[in-house]
Amino acid sequence: MGFPADKLICCFRGKDANNPVFQPTCLRLYQRIHELEGECRKWKLRVETAPFEFSGKEAVHVFDGVSLLQRILKEQDSLSRFGDGEFSTILLEKRPWFQTPDPRLAQKLRQVLDEDEPNLLLAIADNYGNLERYTDKAADAIRNYQMENQHRERILELLDPSRAYYDAYVTRPYYMYRDKSYSKTIFGLWKQIFANRDTLIVEGRFSRFGCGSDLLAGATNVRRILAPEKDAFARYEDILESVKRHANVTDLILISLGPTATVLASDVAKMGIQAIDIGQLDNEYDWYRMGTKERVPIVGKMTAEVQWDREVEEIQDTAYESSIVDCCFRRNIHE
Repeated sequence: MGFPADKLICCFRGKDANNPVFQPTCLRLYQRIHELEGECRKWKLRVETAPFEFSGKEAVHVFDGVSLLQRILKEQDSLSRFGDGEFSTILLEKRPWFQTPDPRLAQKLRQVLDEDEPNLLLAIADNYGNLERYTDKAADAIRNYQMENQHRERILELLDPSRAYYDAYVTRPYYMYRDKSYSKTIFGLWKQIFANRDTLIVEGRFSRFGCGSDLLAGATNVRRILAPEKDAFARYEDILESVKRHANVTDLILISLGPTATVLASDVAKMGIQAIDIGQLDNEYDWYRMGTKERVPIVGKMTAEVQWDREVEEIQDTAYESSIVDCCFRRNIHE
């Protein structure tokens, strides 16, 4: 158009985008482009996944969370769960920040997925049909993962369509769901499972499962084995040996260790002891009690999906300290 090139500001040109004079304008433009690209991707994914979500056909059958907990109450079954993190680990992808891809862990997870132990229930994330029960944000995140790197097809290849699975989101009953009354029902059933049970918790050292709430109020003789908060599977043999030393046959073992928990619950179940891969239930219960609409940091606890690089505050809790019977990330408990 005849304008001199040195009189034009181009927000896509490095020297202009980085110029302090023009930076606010360029930043606003970039942000708006990013927002529009996100909107386009969101609607593209919704269109692509619509045939799966509204076909009325089940790629795999998943029993709901209420059915799962009622069965655990009645039969005292054990539970191993497979969510996005576990399947990505099997596929040797880096998914959860707290577990480095490990071929040996991938093999163990695959073995658990193929097992048919009579007292071990297998749960998968209920992502393969209609997603209307989830919030828009949660459903869109599921769609994104499903379509990324052909995860949907690759995961379904690992599953047995003739087998009945249970809902792995039974430990995430609050944040993702539109109907928050579902949360109340699920947490109530979990409390019934914990009631009057001698309980051994195997958790990352900053998880502090049940601290600061009444989630475990009905449990008796609560003890804890602390494991590394990151790459727990590297100490798997030590953790399993610690469980063997401290667990009684009548105990309820609750395990919060990411993909390592899926494997450990299976191995403990084979010992004839009830073990539940309990996931992020404690964090979800804290958010439920707060009534928050977003995942937020929880004082004194490491939350897997929130500020994983933050320092976790120390807590003054005599009951918690006295409940620790072993530390598998140290040579001895007093270090």
